[in-house]
Amino acid sequence: MRIIAFALALILFASACFALDITTRDGATYRRCEIRSIEPDGIVIMHSDGIAWIPYENLPLSIQTKYHFDPAKVAEYRKHLAEAQAAEAKKAVELRAQNARAAQLRKASEQTTPSASLVTKWWTSPSETQLIALLVGGATTLAVCYSLSKRLERYLHWRRIRVDAHKYLALLDRSDGLPTIPTDILLQPAERSFYCASSALYETRAVRYYQSGFAGFRVARGIWIGGSGGRSVSNQEWAKLDTGTLTVTNQRLVFDGAAQTRTIPLQRIVSVNSMCDSVEVSVENRQKSMVFEAANPLILSAIIRLASKGYDEIARSAYRITHTISGDEYDTTQPSSPSESPPPSSPKPKRSRPRRTPKSQEVENDYDIHARTLGLSGVFGYSDVKKCYYERIKEYHPDKVAALGPKLREVAENESKKINAAYEFFTQRFEVNRDA
Repeated sequence: MRIIAFALALILFASACFALDITTRDGATYRRCEIRSIEPDGIVIMHSDGIAWIPYENLPLSIQTKYHFDPAKVAEYRKHLAEAQAAEAKKAVELRAQNARAAQLRKASEQTTPSASLVTKWWTSPSETQLIALLVGGATTLAVCYSLSKRLERYLHWRRIRVDAHKYLALLDRSDGLPTIPTDILLQPAERSFYCASSALYETRAVRYYQSGFAGFRVARGIWIGGSGGRSVSNQEWAKLDTGTLTVTNQRLVFDGAAQTRTIPLQRIVSVNSMCDSVEVSVENRQKSMVFEAANPLILSAIIRLASKGYDEIARSAYRITHTISGDEYDTTQPSSPSESPPPSSPKPKRSRPRRTPKSQEVENDYDIHARTLGLSGVFGYSDVKKCYYERIKEYHPDKVAALGPKLREVAENESKKINAAYEFFTQRFEVNRDA
């Protein structure tokens, strides 16, 4: 160890002894100098304060003689160096001028044809950002085209369905009632079949999913911090239960499948909603709705509604307005069938003055008209009036007819006025009876 330390001290002492001190002709002194490189017009030294370049003219005579200083050669070298620097500066000036002219020409071309220059710039030298933008734009275009194609497909599907439904209702206008068709089910006495086609039954079923947890992290053997256990989550999803035949009669709706059978009296049906390719039926005292597939859900919905309420002008007009199938207007004040028409009056002897109709007879006629407007018959109470009123006024609600034509909106407004007038009539009548 002592030997190594002694060797290092000897090396440092020798370097200090053999270090060179240079004093230039202008009086500057450089201590402990080491010559690093020799150039044609001077030398580069490293001294105690840093690195310096000293030209030959400023060196002492001894150092000039040692390194063979020749003033002519130095002058020639500096002349060549100055010429080279001037040539490089001239070349840089020409390059800047050329770039400026190119920029002016490019700017002028972009002002004349901006779209073409932009496309050329994008396709000739696209950057990473431009490629990403192209990919995103292409994906967005494909998504928009797919969405538009799906919308067009749904529009054409609904248009075909509505045209078929319009033709079916036009056929009903020319006939006396719903046409009877054969069916495979056993019909009850005085029961007629109006619809029979293949269908599928859908109902909601509880489907459970397992949501896994996470373990957290372990701090020691058998000790964990954080984490949670998994759990089972239940969701209601539509499930296809069976395929079979759907039949609608004037008394019930029957689905006859291979494994499932549903028989629903028409009086228990609360609502019928048409969807794209099926019909949703809500039944009284049943929490879950049922969905039946149909080639034309509007026709099936119309048959169910008309069969449950009776085929008359009021029910047919209400169905048209609710589902926006046709723009035809119907006079709902006319009787729906010949049986409901008032009997012809018997011949009366001629009188000099017309006999005035008794007030009781006028009230009775208003009673029948308002009852027919609300769909009431037989003996009924105020609760029946309220129930029928809410069912009928809901069919002509402004939100349901807002998107229809002016003729249909006018028909709906007239029907709403008649329904409100009938409800006001029975409300006053039942209040009078209660007061009496």
